Amino acid sequence: MDINHKNNIKKSIIISILINAILPLITYKILINHIPSSITALIISTTIPIIDNIYHIIKEKKIDIFASLIILGFIVGIISMLFGGSQKLLLIRQSYITAVIGILFLISMFFPKPMIYYLAKKFINSQDKYAKNNKSTIDEKWKNPHFRFSMKFLTFIWGICLVLEAVCNISLVFILSVSKYMLISPLVSYGFIGCATFITFFYRKKIKSKFSR
Repeated sequence: MDINHKNNIKKSIIISILINAILPLITYKILINHIPSSITALIISTTIPIIDNIYHIIKEKKIDIFASLIILGFIVGIISMLFGGSQKLLLIRQSYITAVIGILFLISMFFPKPMIYYLAKKFINSQDKYAKNNKSTIDEKWKNPHFRFSMKFLTFIWGICLVLEAVCNISLVFILSVSKYMLISPLVSYGFIGCATFITFFYRKKIKSKFSR
């Protein structure tokens, strides 16, 4: 990994923390002193990450599963608020969706092909040079026991990380103040997603190395 690539990663992380944690917190702090309803202030401040995700979807012309997760969580939270709710309900809206996705990942391990398989299939055939040159498609790789184990293992890792992230964030709602939660919750999410991403990256290299022999 070259220096420029590392710097780009650091820059992306800093920008992401700024948009998903710092700016919403500052906005909430400002609005809470000027808007009678604290719930309204919270809704407005949490739209910042949503706008950022919508912008990237339009710019890149593709829907990212985690960006969709954030947007879906926001929509569910707003709908819930329309039928009556509290700040805590609004804060845990995304965690409910995250938990459901995590559970679906875990359940899919018992299906013929787990969820990671279908996500990988979307990228491997178009990016893997061995898939192009040797016609070693992901469907053919699936016949290999090691590849099947890797797909199920990664599905398990993502499922567990998503469920644990949801549990931790829901618990924090009842432990921390709104301001502290808005600052700490994104960092908790980055921790779990980062862990799952690191393991996925490691296994992807391992799989590519095995099939390049």
